[in-house]
Amino acid sequence: VVEAGDVYGETVNLASRLQSVASPGQVILSSATRSLVNRREVPTAPVGSFELAGFGTPVEAFVAQGAV
Repeated sequence: VVEAGDVYGETVNLASRLQSVASPGQVILSSATRSLVNRREVPTAPVGSFELAGFGTPVEAFVAQGAV
């Protein structure tokens, strides 16, 4: 949802929560986002599942290892 220049919703909340578990310089992807990227261009590695505030089940996460 975009309202008065602000963005709200589950996707934004998930991105924020994943950002909070990332180390400096890391890009953490949810499994849904990982399924949308070309893995030859952006290889990923699993980093585990996280129990994130606002999400009822653990979220599987992957770290982007770099782009070609």
